Amino acid sequence: MKLVRDRIPELASSNGQLAAFHQADPAEYARLLRAKLLEEAHEAASAAGPAELLEELGDVLQVLYALASQAGLEPAEIECARARKARTHGTYTRRILWQPATAPAAPRPLEAPMSLYSDTNLLVGGQPAPQVHAWQHPSTPGSFTVEVNTADRHGRIALTGTPSDLYELLVHMAEALVDTAKAAGCQDLPATTLTSRASEEVA
Repeated sequence: MKLVRDRIPELASSNGQLAAFHQADPAEYARLLRAKLLEEAHEAASAAGPAELLEELGDVLQVLYALASQAGLEPAEIECARARKARTHGTYTRRILWQPATAPAAPRPLEAPMSLYSDTNLLVGGQPAPQVHAWQHPSTPGSFTVEVNTADRHGRIALTGTPSDLYELLVHMAEALVDTAKAAGCQDLPATTLTSRASEEVA
């Protein structure tokens, strides 16, 4: 069952079409008017060309007028509301698209933002073995400083990230250094003792 125009019963009868019609009560009329608006709007949105769109937009406008009248509103009031909204919010002539912002995806551990600063004279080779100290910044829990001291040289590396992120970074740094040394033909390489947390989880 759907709402039809006032002359449809007359036209159906003159064409010999058999159909049953009845007059809707106020509540049913209000509900079916809204359903009719959605129906006509869908047909307008699906129109194949300008001529069909013109007809469908006329249908939409007719339903709008009927809905306004059912609510006690005049067509002029609809136009005033349209003009007021156009004045305060604009129209649709500039083809502006809005894409709602989405929360950034959580970075993978090895892609966590980190910053690296070091003295250019940092040297960790030679004897005796360098002394390594690390501390966490009290005012910035996610910041750490690693200090490396030898007999005649010293340097500091400041890192930002979670302890898990920093551990993974050290693992990959050690692996990269060993791989590079092997490719260069170095034989006396120490065994790496650092193990990636990711490989531990897989194991």
